[in-house]
Amino acid sequence: MMGGGIRDKSFLEREIELISRLDPHHPDNNAEYSDLQNQEIVVSELWTIWYGERGPLNEQRLRNIEETLGDPSQWENAEQQYLDLINEHCKSDGESKLNLSLWVEPANRLATLLYLMGKLKESKAWCEAILEAKPWHIGALSGIVMVCVQLKDEEGAKKYIEMGLPNLSAEM
Repeated sequence: MMGGGIRDKSFLEREIELISRLDPHHPDNNAEYSDLQNQEIVVSELWTIWYGERGPLNEQRLRNIEETLGDPSQWENAEQQYLDLINEHCKSDGESKLNLSLWVEPANRLATLLYLMGKLKESKAWCEAILEAKPWHIGALSGIVMVCVQLKDEEGAKKYIEMGLPNLSAEM
């Protein structure tokens, strides 16, 4: 299991850099592209980081689970596989508490699956845990808004919409 190190820091630094590029006036954005095109590039790069944080083998494991989601009869199995990945990568030795900052994407995919399964309260709890670990996680932020809407929780949806992405700086 990878602990805190240079690789972790470079992932974090890259995430912060990419989040800052969501600002349409960021100097590193391609002036020939529309704001939406620049944002799509940034979001695509973020997903690449989040999927690959634990190396290509684990990224492939995550993608293999995703390939089964077209068949609802496979959802319970996929749910268990996501939980297995989370437990494998987000627990420190001897600890029972999860540290989602070690690899947040299996939890995000699980939250999405739970939403599809109609397990809205569970999905919301996972989104909240993800946002606690990575407040800039765009997928969890949009996911929790969708869950709140389905739960008819206007106050919650409004809270998360207004929350938006945090203001990040390289000093983090």
